[in-house]
Amino acid sequence: MLAAALGLAGISLEISWLRTTALIVLMGGFALRALAARTSGSDGNEPAIDEQEAKIDE
Repeated sequence: MLAAALGLAGISLEISWLRTTALIVLMGGFALRALAARTSGSDGNEPAIDEQEAKIDE
């Protein structure tokens, strides 16, 4: 949400450093999410996310 707000503000106000900050925040969020996903299933014994959702639906 923060990256989206910064990006929209940067676009509407035509401030390039604000758009750049929004992209950095967005990429940082993606990196943190990927890191969290990698460390949560690091032992290899946990089922994939799709398999977990299938069990919930049953």
